[in-house]
Amino acid sequence: MQTDVTMTAVPREGLPGPYYLDFTGFSHRVEKGAFGPFDPAGIPRVDYGALFTSSSPAGAGEGGELHYTPVTIAQYALGCLNRSASGESGSGREIFLAQAGWLRENLTGGRGDIGIWVHHFPFPPYRLAAPWVSAMAQGQGISVLLRAAEMTGDQAYREAADRALKAFAVPLENGGVRCEDSTGIWFEEFPTAPALHVLNGFIFALLGIHDHLLVSGSAEAERFWTEGTGTLLGNIGRFDLGYWSRYDLHRRVAASHQYHHLHHLQLEVLADLLDSDRLHRLAARWRNAPGQGIARFRYRISRHLNGLRHRLGRPEYRVEGISLDGAGGERS
Repeated sequence: MQTDVTMTAVPREGLPGPYYLDFTGFSHRVEKGAFGPFDPAGIPRVDYGALFTSSSPAGAGEGGELHYTPVTIAQYALGCLNRSASGESGSGREIFLAQAGWLRENLTGGRGDIGIWVHHFPFPPYRLAAPWVSAMAQGQGISVLLRAAEMTGDQAYREAADRALKAFAVPLENGGVRCEDSTGIWFEEFPTAPALHVLNGFIFALLGIHDHLLVSGSAEAERFWTEGTGTLLGNIGRFDLGYWSRYDLHRRVAASHQYHHLHHLQLEVLADLLDSDRLHRLAARWRNAPGQGIARFRYRISRHLNGLRHRLGRPEYRVEGISLDGAGGERS
């Protein structure tokens, strides 16, 4: 969700080393209060009232509009880990473990023995009402927990990651993050209907699954990785506008500069993991697009037309009837 900073692909050194992408810049922005204040335990919260000034979240409930957002917390943790690994002064390791602790303690129970991070607030851009679950949060949370387990030797982190992985087997309508349609098996960042198939969130989910596969070698993780990467390889061309990338498959609109930049970095990572020349070529084309005049012109036209559509009436999204049996309330 929070991707409005420059991120650079970093070499893969294995767990608990650096993440696939460098969130150092993001972590600095979090500490400057770009998204909201920290709580007394050093966990960032997001001020959704400030982020959505033109459409403040309806029904934010008691306690105002400050909310714990699993993706923000996970990305902040990964950024602090990058800072610690690079030798930056400060207490990056301790901050990382504080975030990992929050993720472990706030992994709530869904159906059966799955673990999910529940979003206890509405998300106006996609008409999401609380509660909702995100595959992006599941993937990045798993990446944090596994690194914490390797770093500390505390298997409670690993056990939490094992539970979080199970959400990839559960359909959206049952409180999981899995969506199956005629084009493949997707892991959805947002539980909307029709499914959006958001590219960056899907890839972040896959990277969390890959981390789990590296550590566990489990048949379950291997199945999710095979399913997800098969879907991505079969559909990646649909995200290509020829001159730019798409944010999702529901709307034929160019992704923002920030997300387009993120897309080519993510594809470079996947191209390496899958040893795919095709993905390398597409990543290179997307990387070079902002430097081409005709591509920039077509991008501006696409974004302008999308803005007009929003001013005339934003598309409606209805939420799947997700069930979160056993899920607890928001905790700090």
